[in-house]
Amino acid sequence: ALCFTAMKVARKEEIRISTTFFPSFKVNFKQGVIMNLIFIVVGAILAADLYYFAFVQQGTGTGVTLAQAAFIAMTVWALCIMFYAYPLQAQFYNPIRTTLRNAMVLAMQKPVNTAIVFFWNVFPALFAYLSVKLTQSFELIVRSAPVWVLLAPGLLAYFCAKRFVKVFDPYLKPE
Repeated sequence: ALCFTAMKVARKEEIRISTTFFPSFKVNFKQGVIMNLIFIVVGAILAADLYYFAFVQQGTGTGVTLAQAAFIAMTVWALCIMFYAYPLQAQFYNPIRTTLRNAMVLAMQKPVNTAIVFFWNVFPALFAYLSVKLTQSFELIVRSAPVWVLLAPGLLAYFCAKRFVKVFDPYLKPE
């Protein structure tokens, strides 16, 4: 629903936020929950593998390093697919399998767009990590929490929607 509303705003269509968001939420709820569960399971598997090779398997051999690199690459790839899947679901009506396949295809076909959207979505976590690492405290995170909680989700959705509108518009039939 957030992606649908943000893309309407990005296209400068006249909308009322609440009257656009809630009907879209209702329409996309079932598929959204199923996709959430899929991404949670994939994320849990990748996180467990990363944890195992980073902390349990204490070896430093080439095999361990290659395994860590492979799981990091798979995690980045899964995130890229996820970043396309929800806007695709919001814009087009397809079964989940088709939505995920189209997300994979678009993530490969549009590498610049994928990199930009990936950076925007990962930036809050990177900011939090670096602020704690550099200052050795959570003070900066606590002080900036209102911005991250109140403004960042909407702004992030809008900036990503501007990118997705450029990607999706060639596939839409003129009405």
